[in-house]
Amino acid sequence: MRIAQVTTQFAEVGGVENVVQSLAAELSQEHEVDLITRERPQNTDNMPEEFSTVHVLEGTESYLGFLRKCRSFLRENQDTYDVFHFHNWSTILPAAGLDINSVLTTHGTTFDVQASNGNHLRAVLYWMLEEAAFNIPDRLTSVTKSHLKPFKIQPPVDIIRNGVDTDKYSPGEIQEKSDKFEILIVGKHNQAKNHSALIQAVS
Repeated sequence: MRIAQVTTQFAEVGGVENVVQSLAAELSQEHEVDLITRERPQNTDNMPEEFSTVHVLEGTESYLGFLRKCRSFLRENQDTYDVFHFHNWSTILPAAGLDINSVLTTHGTTFDVQASNGNHLRAVLYWMLEEAAFNIPDRLTSVTKSHLKPFKIQPPVDIIRNGVDTDKYSPGEIQEKSDKFEILIVGKHNQAKNHSALIQAVS
């Protein structure tokens, strides 16, 4: 199969970027995997070797530019790929109405982030955009059920939680017994991450 992974950026660090790279590493053992992404300052020139081809769409610094250029690319290449795998809602909007095999993975929702930060007008706008996006693909996947609760969704849904590569990350040996333990969290410190729930549970 020939698979296209579609992202809005590919910086050196990021949760979505790590997932896409991990997927490409596994899929490329049996399939041809390409990357389609935006032209953004945070992207790097050192694209991972797991991708057969990297398409950085020129003139896509703005999202409107991405909508136009990505839709044109999808139309021209709809028969080139067996499946397009879109990551997060903003990448699949250019595919609305096109006859392509598509999967959308939502790694979280902008609606939830805006609502948890008290930006209610923006939350409503993103709710409408995301509900429209979630009904475009042939299949939708999400890292949690809770992300999808506010939306009415027609396509089949699979919950696929984020995993851990235990070849890279594994628990170290405990040197001595203790009544306390330490936790390291790597991620944005905002309300949507819900660090407070962990702090309350530990206490």
